[in-house]
Amino acid sequence: MAPTRRDLFRSVIALPASWTALTSALQSATPGDEPYWSMVQRQFPLEERLIYLNAANVCPASRPVMDRHLEYLRDFQANPSFQNRDKYLQMRESLRAKAARLLGVSADE
Repeated sequence: MAPTRRDLFRSVIALPASWTALTSALQSATPGDEPYWSMVQRQFPLEERLIYLNAANVCPASRPVMDRHLEYLRDFQANPSFQNRDKYLQMRESLRAKAARLLGVSADE
């Protein structure tokens, strides 16, 4: 089965605590300010000279998303046992419930 938009949203909803720092910083700036866009740009590990125009097929992850992904990748690689992986099923269900509340839908949709 191909991934759906809901699958993508479920994976993105699990952002790390550094996201809180980013949103706090974003609240103090406005989209019309150059510092705002500089801060947004710094969240992505793109080459400084590169201007990335999304082709709707590949999109670089922000640093907070990459940090969280690496955290879970390291955890899995350190202990790939079924017992360790079981926590990911629990996390998925918790995230599904949070996403459903955010979207105003039931968790089984």
